Amino acid sequence: MAPSSRNTRGRKYFIVTGDKVTELEREVIAGLNSVAGPAAFFIPILKLFNRKRAESLSSLKKLFSSMQNAFDSGKHPVLCGAPAVICIASPNSNMQGKDDCVCSEQYLMLYAENIGIASCINGFTQIAHKNAERFLGVPKGYTIHAAVMLGYPKYSYRRYVRYGEDITWIE
Repeated sequence: MAPSSRNTRGRKYFIVTGDKVTELEREVIAGLNSVAGPAAFFIPILKLFNRKRAESLSSLKKLFSSMQNAFDSGKHPVLCGAPAVICIASPNSNMQGKDDCVCSEQYLMLYAENIGIASCINGFTQIAHKNAERFLGVPKGYTIHAAVMLGYPKYSYRRYVRYGEDITWIE
């Protein structure tokens, strides 16, 4: 029911459950490591020009490596043992495809919350989208732009946390 640019509704949804969630996680971690692997070659060179960016890249490489180690020891550092993961893809020909996917993701998350299902955006799947697309059989010409984990919350709270608001009224 989420709106889309030009009302095209060209998104495709890939719902992953059961043991396939762990298989997807394996593919995502492999994708993260394949992104970070070649980047390691450039870290010493990058330090000469932009030390902060080089340190950031080095930190990501360490993070992805630690995720691999955790996964290998039976943990679920990327998809957190979620019972369901939904990936949303749009056609590459749609200039607002990413916006359409994110809008749909937000609608999904709001509805899930309304019926007592917890949700969490998974940016790692978006970073390693090529591996996820291959695993899920996403058609050629489509890209995953949104991924959300769903499950029942471990904790429930009586009140919501109120965050500060940054609103500027212009009249």
